[in-house]
Amino acid sequence: MKTFGRQFPLYVHQLDTVALPEGSVTLQARATLIGISRDSSTVELLIDRTRPTATQIDPPAGALVGRGNPLTVTFDETIDPISVTSGVVLSVTPLGQNTPTAVPADIRFDATGTVLTVTPRADLPLGTVGLSWGGVKDLAGNPAGNPVAATWSVDQSVLVGPELAHVQFPDPTTWVRHW
Repeated sequence: MKTFGRQFPLYVHQLDTVALPEGSVTLQARATLIGISRDSSTVELLIDRTRPTATQIDPPAGALVGRGNPLTVTFDETIDPISVTSGVVLSVTPLGQNTPTAVPADIRFDATGTVLTVTPRADLPLGTVGLSWGGVKDLAGNPAGNPVAATWSVDQSVLVGPELAHVQFPDPTTWVRHW
């Protein structure tokens, strides 16, 4: 329903938009009294009933991620930035557990409002990282459509540390035998 402000102190009208097509519609009111008509100025009305959809998720689902890895979700339309504060959740389900634990993260959108970037601010315990955005909405208030979540595995080498993660062993042909 679209409600128009009073054009004249006595007239208020609600427009049922259910039968109108999605997209841009130009509206103009006309009042006629004793055969004399008067038109209002035109009003552009954007009808949007389509849910925003994630079109790209990086890294791909199932990849290894760690504390410094940003997770990005690209949407097919602009997302309402107010819905992001409660609509995006980063969590980890540690190995051997069934309950996810929230992870502090930096959450931001690019200037177009279509690319969501989430970067964990804490070390991630071994397990499955989950990112959900089911609570976000587009500028028309439509909630996100499928998919609304992705999961990754925690990169185990990050937990070991860089000095042990990629140890280079010497060439065995150069070893000296001491008997």
